[in-house]
Order: sequence, then C-alpha cells, then structure tokens
Amino acid sequence: MRFSTIMLCGVLSVAMTALASAAPFTLTSPTVGADGGKLAPDNAGPGPCGGKDLSPALAWTGAPAATASFAITIWDQDGQKGQGVSHWIAYGIAPTVATIPTGFGSAPSPAYVGGNNIHGVPLYTGACPPVGDAPHHYLITIYALDLPPVALPPGLAREAFFPAIKGHVLAATSFVALYAR
Repeated sequence: MRFSTIMLCGVLSVAMTALASAAPFTLTSPTVGADGGKLAPDNAGPGPCGGKDLSPALAWTGAPAATASFAITIWDQDGQKGQGVSHWIAYGIAPTVATIPTGFGSAPSPAYVGGNNIHGVPLYTGACPPVGDAPHHYLITIYALDLPPVALPPGLAREAFFPAIKGHVLAATSFVALYAR
C-alpha cells in the first residue's frame, strides 16, 4: 500500500511539473513592445492620420498542441465614442505560423482569410483616432482554434466572427497598444 502511494505521488509530481513547465500562450509585437506600448506610426491610417496603413508585426508562442488554425483581431475599444472600431479580423492562419511581418494584413494573401473591418473591407485598416482624443486602446488578440484554416467563409464581420468561433477557441491571448494623434 505504501509503495503505491509513493508511486502515485511520484506520477502526480511529474505530471504537475510538466504542466508547470508548459509555456503559456503569449502574443508580442517587435514594433509595439510590451503591453501598453505604442503602435508604430506606420500602423496608423494614411493621409491625415499620418501612417501607411500597415498591420503591426506579431509573434506568438505556447499555442496548444491541438491548434488547427489561428485568428487575429484588432479592436479599438475607444473608437466611435466608446462603441468600438474593428480594425482587423484575420482567420484561417495555418497552425505552423508563429510570426507575421509588418503589413501582413494590409493586402490580400493566401496566408489568411480576411474578415470585414469597420469599412467592410477584409484587410487591416490603420489607427486614426480624432485629433486631441486621449490615446485609444487597441486590443490585439490571437485565438488558437480547433477549426481547420478553410472552416470559415471570407468576409465575416465582428458580429458574425465571434459566434462562428464560439466553442472552437482552445486559447486566446492579448495585449493593448496605444495610439493618439
């Protein structure tokens, strides 16, 4: 009896160590830096917004082993006087991808499926808060999904995207980037 209790404790200890050493699912950006960093000027909209409409570079680690695809959203929670603005919805990103370069979402690509942003366009649209507003908070989120890359149709707006992934999110991680003019 004592041997099985010791054996069971040893097995539990090994299992708990393996869980503790598993890397958490994290999202970073070489251009934004840490949570609360600033979007790069190139990530802003063109013209009066002063940017180039380029999506930020992103990198992630620690996705669950069962991940079949990734999705990314960028949401300005302060936009439209607190109603929020969807800047980018991208999904169908292959499970082998762990980094995307600056501008990845700024043009159509076979590497992702575009959901429609605030302008009804399946691409990234740059930050452009009103002049004089306090810095807007851009929530950048990546979702590890159990859906294959071709599971969702193109052009899903935010209101259709979230119901479509409900029950399929294995993990999600976010950070906030700030931007003001």
